[in-house]
Amino acid sequence: MSSNSVTQITLGVIDLSFHRVTASLVRHVLTDMGFTVERIYSSPKDCVSRLNKGYIDLLCSVWLPSSHGGYQSAIAEQVSITELGLHYAPYCFWGVPDYVPKSAVKEISDLLKPDVIAKMNSTIPGIHPEADITRLSIKMMKEYGLRDAGYHFFPGTEEDCFSVVERAISNKTWIVVPLWQPQFLHHKYPIRELTEPKATSTALLNHSSIMSSSSWASACFTPSSKSDASSISWREITGKSSFCIE
Repeated sequence: MSSNSVTQITLGVIDLSFHRVTASLVRHVLTDMGFTVERIYSSPKDCVSRLNKGYIDLLCSVWLPSSHGGYQSAIAEQVSITELGLHYAPYCFWGVPDYVPKSAVKEISDLLKPDVIAKMNSTIPGIHPEADITRLSIKMMKEYGLRDAGYHFFPGTEEDCFSVVERAISNKTWIVVPLWQPQFLHHKYPIRELTEPKATSTALLNHSSIMSSSSWASACFTPSSKSDASSISWREITGKSSFCIE
C-alpha cells in the first residue's frame, strides 16, 4: 500500500455516467490494493478546485489536454499534479442515426443540402456548457454556417439531450446527434459518425486519466501500487457499463 499507512482515499468523480463507471472501476482497483474509498460527485471545475484545496485525494477521470486541461492549468502553479494511467482515448464528434441514408448525409457539409435541410430536425441538442462536445458543436455551427441554414444548437442537461435524441430515433426522425466516445447511446442505437472536412474536432483530442497532487501520490502509493493504478485500460467497458446505468 503506502509508506505512511494511509488507508482512506477520497475520490472526486465528475458527475457524468461514463466518469461514474470509470470511478467504480478505479474504486475496485484501489479496494483490492487495501484502501477504503469514498466517492464525491461534482462538476469538472468543482472537482479540480476540491483537488487543489485538498478536499479530495484523487480525481477521476480527467480528459486531457483539451476537455479539462484548462482547469488543470489553473491550479498548476499552486500544486504539482501527477497523472495516473491512460485509461481510454475519448473524442467528440457529430453523428446521425443509421436510418439516415449515407448517400444523403456522410459528412457535416451534407447538412447544408436543401433536401437534407428539408428532412433534418433543425434543433441540435447538447449538454452542459463546460463540455467539450458543447464547445465543438458551437464551433461546428460557425465553421459550417449551419445557423444561416436554419439549424439551432441548444445546450442543456444530459437528460434533456438524450431524451430528445431517443424520442427522435423512436420516431425515425432525422436528427444530428452530438456525441463522444465512450458513451452509452452507441450501445443502444447504431449512430453513424459524420466525417468532418474542416477537422474542427481534431483540436479536441484527449486521453483519460486519474489526477492527484504529486505530493499525495508519492506519499500514499508505493512504486508498485502506482504502476497498478496506471496500467489499466477501460474504453470498451466504460461505454457498455454507462449504457447499463442510464
